[in-house]
Amino acid sequence: MRGPKYINVENVRLNRMVVNKLHRDWSPEKISGWLNAKFPTVGKMNVSQETIYRSLFIQSTAQDATKS
Repeated sequence: MRGPKYINVENVRLNRMVVNKLHRDWSPEKISGWLNAKFPTVGKMNVSQETIYRSLFIQSTAQDATKS
């Protein structure tokens, strides 16, 4: 897997920021913490580490299914 193409969030800007950090080998915990620190009062610019992990899991299982 080359890396995630998207994270399952509606906010396009947030999606791009998260995917960019994942491509730079940031952990979901670090991304979530960074977003909370950078945008403390903007709820739509925050995402939990669980949401990031869930999106990664869904993408990896979908990719595995296409290989079978």
